[in-house]
Amino acid sequence: MENKREEVRKRNDLAIKILSGYDVVNKPCGFFQWLLLPSKWQGREFELSLREAGVQVLCAEKFVVGSNRALSAVRISLSGSNTIEELEKGLNILKKLLQKGYENQIIIL
Repeated sequence: MENKREEVRKRNDLAIKILSGYDVVNKPCGFFQWLLLPSKWQGREFELSLREAGVQVLCAEKFVVGSNRALSAVRISLSGSNTIEELEKGLNILKKLLQKGYENQIIIL
């Protein structure tokens, strides 16, 4: 169990480091983080743009119950990738998309 906790801490630290400067809601030992998107992004559009770039996140709309309004956010799984290197690659692609903005959704790798 301690090895799993340490791995989760490392993944959280990595995500916080890469996404510094953005609004991230996390728990230090959690398996996911919420990224509150800049105003130029909507959750679904961001999710689709990332999917085209080979990274999967889930927009907040998928977690809304009833008629509640979803935040413009995406849920980032920290445990979905097999390795921390794979997670790092995905987080860097995500960050590049955030930096490019809504007007230029295509990411060249």
